[in-house]
Amino acid sequence: MCRTEFGDLAHPAGCTTVVARGKDGQFLVGHNEDGGPPQIGLLYMLRVEPDGEPAFLSLTYAGQIPGNGPSFNDKGIVTVTNNISTPGPRSGIPRYAVTRKLMQAKSIDEAIATVTTPGRAFDFHYAIISASEQRAVGIEVTPDAHHVTEIGDRYVHTNHCVADSFRNDERIAQRPNTVIRYETAERLLNNIPPPANLADLGGIIANHEEDPNTICAHPGEELKRATLGSALMDTSTRTMRIYSGPPCQGTFSDHVL
Repeated sequence: MCRTEFGDLAHPAGCTTVVARGKDGQFLVGHNEDGGPPQIGLLYMLRVEPDGEPAFLSLTYAGQIPGNGPSFNDKGIVTVTNNISTPGPRSGIPRYAVTRKLMQAKSIDEAIATVTTPGRAFDFHYAIISASEQRAVGIEVTPDAHHVTEIGDRYVHTNHCVADSFRNDERIAQRPNTVIRYETAERLLNNIPPPANLADLGGIIANHEEDPNTICAHPGEELKRATLGSALMDTSTRTMRIYSGPPCQGTFSDHVL
C-alpha cells in the first residue's frame, strides 16, 4: 500500500464516472476526479512515450505514478478509476502500480488480467474501454475477489460497490455521499434520449443537485472534497477534453494521442 492511500482512508475521494454510447455506437466517457482541497491545482496532463510499450496520455497527480487519473493509450485502451472506501491498510500491490501497468495493455482482456492480478492491497473500481474492440467493462476489485460487468449502452459508478456479490461485504463502506451521487448520475443519464453526446455527459458531471452531495464538488463548510479536474472522452476520435478544476467553470484543453 502506498503512503498516499492512507490519506484516502481519512478523506475518501468522491469521483463520478458515466459511460454512454454515441451516435456511431462509440463509447463516450465523462469522469470527475475528486479529492481533498489541498490537492487543488496539483493535477497535470502527462504524455508518456516509453520504449517498447504503448504511448499514453494521463491526467496525473503531482508526485504520483501516472495512470490513476483518466488515461488512454495508443492501442485504444481508455481507463477511469474510482476509489472504494476500505476500512484499513493491508499489505500487497498498491493500486498505483496496477494502474500504471494497465497502460501497457493492448486489449481489454489483457487489461482485465492486469487489474485482477492476485496480491492486491486495495478495494478499487475501474471502467475500461477498448476503442478498437468496441467493448467496455466495469471492474470492482477487493484484495480477495473481483467482479466484471460488461458495459452496454449506459453505465454509472461512484465510490461504492454495486455488484451483488459485494453488497453484503461489511468491510466496504457505502457512505451517503457516494450513494446519492450514484443515484443522481443514473437518473440524469437515463433521462437523456439515445444516442448520447459529450455535451450530455458534460452536463451530468457539472451537475450541482443534492447539495452537499453534488457530482460537481466545491469545498465548503459541509463538503470537504473538491472536483480537482474532469475528463470527457470520445473513444472514436481518441480525444480527451480535460477540465482544470470543476467542469462547471468551463476551463478546458483538448488532447489527442
